This record gives sequence, C-alpha cells and structure tokens, in this order.
Amino acid sequence: MKPFARPRSRRRPIQRVIKYPALAVVLLALLLTPHAIDPTTITTGPGQTEPVKLKDGSGLFVGADTKVIIHDEVHERRIELPYGQVISTVQHDSTRPFYVHTPLATVRAVGTKFAVDHRDGRTEVTTSDGQVLIQRNTHWGFGLSESAQAARDQQVIVKPGEPMIPRAIDADAWLAWERGLVVVRQASVQSAIARFNRHSAFALKVPRDSEIPLITVTGTFDVHRPDLLERFLDEQLRKRKELKSQAQKQPKSIPRTDP
Repeated sequence: MKPFARPRSRRRPIQRVIKYPALAVVLLALLLTPHAIDPTTITTGPGQTEPVKLKDGSGLFVGADTKVIIHDEVHERRIELPYGQVISTVQHDSTRPFYVHTPLATVRAVGTKFAVDHRDGRTEVTTSDGQVLIQRNTHWGFGLSESAQAARDQQVIVKPGEPMIPRAIDADAWLAWERGLVVVRQASVQSAIARFNRHSAFALKVPRDSEIPLITVTGTFDVHRPDLLERFLDEQLRKRKELKSQAQKQPKSIPRTDP
C-alpha cells in the first residue's frame, strides 16, 4: 500500500509574496498605475498640414514646417511644439487639462479653440474661442513665472525680456491658413510674401523694384495659387508707375514774383 500523499498547497506563491511586504506593495502599484502611452510625433514640411483627432474628440490642425509631440495621457493632454504652428480645438475635461508647450511658454486651455505659433525666438498665442492661460517658461517646461490670459480675438506674444500684453486681433482672419488662405491687411510686400511662403508649398520671391517698399498689401490669397498674389503685385506696381509717370508729366508751377 502506497503511503498517503499530502496534496500540495496552491497558496504558497501568495504566502511567499506576503512574506515580502515591500515586493507586494510594488506589484500592487504596478497593477493599479496606468501605463504611460507612447507619444505621437508629427512633422510637416513646406505647404503640408495634418489634421489630428485625439481620443476624447479634441482636434489638432498641424501647420506647415511644424513638429509636434502629442502626449494623450490618462491625467492630461500635452502637446510639445518645438517649432511651427498648431491650432487646437479642445473638448472640456476638468480631469485632464490640455497644455501646449513651446521653448518659451506653456499654454493651458479648457474647452476652447486657440493657436500657438513658435518661430524666430518668439511664441504667439491666438485665441479664437474661449480663454487660455499663458505662462512664461524659465526652462523647457519647468520654472513657470510671468503669466497672461488671452480671451476670444486676443493674441499674446512671448519674447524674452518683453512683457506679455494681450492685444485685440481678428482671430478668424489670423487663422485663415487652416482653410488654406492667407489674409493680410496693410502689410509690406516683404511681410505678405513671407506669410504666404510660410503656409504654401510655393516659394515666392520679393520683386526687385524700387517701388516695392512703397506698396502695402491688403487681401486674401489662396496658398495653392501663388499666381494670384504675383498678379496682384504686378498690378500694384503698374499703378504706381503710371501715377509716377503722370506726376512727372505735369508742368511744374513757377512761383509768381511781384514786380
């Protein structure tokens, strides 16, 4: 007759863990802590744009020549913008704040639409709807100091050594590049072409003409039709030269002297 075999206990693994309370705490923390989600990086080139939808329904519109790193985490939504421009349409969620970080500033918004543009050592924050809080960074993402608020149709420019003062702006016109348009008002030719080139796949050059510095540009231009802006500038140059020619043909009045 075989000796009676004692059944093996299935509780030994648990007992072993319990003998090491520190290990049990670590394992419990790993089980309860949400795992970090790998960030998504998007890079665009000249004339390229990229619409992005986050899990909660918030939307991003990434502009041309831009790099964004998207952290769609459990407790926050965080967008890093090393360079370029992005328009954010934010769904309200008090438990998951929405941030956009640039090398100069941190922007926080809840239930709003706004754009952040970082280039040439400056950050521009333009609010189309709602309100955002802008804080100046002393380091990348750390050491927040001076702050300002931007409400609807307001813009705040962040530059080193300069105060952050909200100014009134037509946000719809300023953000028209989301619709493939560039709106300029009373701008120099150099400024108008620079804005157009930033959003277009075409690179226009400033015409070499002595009249160019005297021309101001006002209008709405399709970023896919550089010929329309070129035609506009040609027409403005033609008009100025005609006026200049007419002025030169007019006889000069000779001052009258009394005898």
